[in-house]
Amino acid sequence: MIQSMDAIIQLMDYRWPFFRTDAQFRLLGELFTNPGLETTVGTLAQRLGVPQATVSREVARLAEADLVRTRREGNRTLVCAELESSIAPELQALLAKLYGPPVRICAALGAVPGVERAVIFGSWAARWHGRGGPVPADIDLLVIGEVDHDAVWTAAAELTRELGIAVNPIIRTPEEWEQDPTGFARQVKDGPQVDVTPDASAEQRA
Repeated sequence: MIQSMDAIIQLMDYRWPFFRTDAQFRLLGELFTNPGLETTVGTLAQRLGVPQATVSREVARLAEADLVRTRREGNRTLVCAELESSIAPELQALLAKLYGPPVRICAALGAVPGVERAVIFGSWAARWHGRGGPVPADIDLLVIGEVDHDAVWTAAAELTRELGIAVNPIIRTPEEWEQDPTGFARQVKDGPQVDVTPDASAEQRA
């Protein structure tokens, strides 16, 4: 197995900035936050919104570093996380915090009736979109809809425990959002966002 420091060096550069490229971050995030997933390069490209040629190059680099496992099935290449890697536990824990929140928040809000739209905004969304700055201390979450406030806050508390980072929801009815007199709505709309609306597609969340 590759030595931990060598593997970490291969990951470092841009996003957060622990990963060499945005495509690498998304690829590792998809595989290591879904450790039972084995899928094709083409399917990964569609899920991530990344050209297939780019995914193929990243998969080859990561396979060489023993961070993903590949196998041929007919004319297809199947890919999965290499959970036997010496740094797999640390990498999985890191990606759970950096890539996992949109997936987990979207799933948690799916159990809350009345959510019409939900977005992560602020510094966490800025880091997700590649903007520089320190690792955020919390996640700002906007929930729009006619929802039970206690249900949203309970979901946020559970997510905080699961993700190891505070999830701070701000709840607005559709009318409050459209008629906001404070400028908050404009601030969120003009800033970086990560869509975590239940049933939002991967492309919408990217």
